Amino acid sequence: MLDKFVETGLIKRITTEKDVIRYDGLTIPHHHLHSIDSQRIEDYMDEELDKILKEYFKTKRINNFNIEEIALQMKGKFNK
Repeated sequence: MLDKFVETGLIKRITTEKDVIRYDGLTIPHHHLHSIDSQRIEDYMDEELDKILKEYFKTKRINNFNIEEIALQMKGKFNK
């Protein structure tokens, strides 16, 4: 059932390092904060970061590759 939602663009599939599949209902461009302790994932939005990344890849192309989406996954530990 969830795969149908992925196919239609209603959600996105995310796979963690430990091959755990998660689904993200936030389909607008955003990044993820990924806890290396607990496998917790949180959405992270930063328009300034998005602008920097877009400008960077606008001037520095990757050979034989067309970027369709830029999404970072930042790994670390959440403060307790």
